[in-house]
Amino acid sequence: MEQPPHHLPLAFANIACAVDLDGHSQETLTWAAHFASDFHAQLNIVHAIPALEPGLEIPFGGDWKSDLANLARSDLEKLVAATGSDVPGIYVRAGESRKTV
Repeated sequence: MEQPPHHLPLAFANIACAVDLDGHSQETLTWAAHFASDFHAQLNIVHAIPALEPGLEIPFGGDWKSDLANLARSDLEKLVAATGSDVPGIYVRAGESRKTV
């Protein structure tokens, strides 16, 4: 190349961090928080809760999906508090994690 390509500085406005609430979630969220901070970006958490097969929902009754999502959200809020991260968006969705995230 006669002239190297001009590279613009990297800029990120939003960072999505997927966590599954296992033993590595705090470490993952801490890394993502530092990354977002370095780029002055907003950090959001995404978490997928498993969806049950059709027909299995009946034995649970009530609004079990909402209850499960609320429990996950509560755990995510505790995780955020434990890391001291600034996370304005916490998203909990039902479905297979690789498709949902």
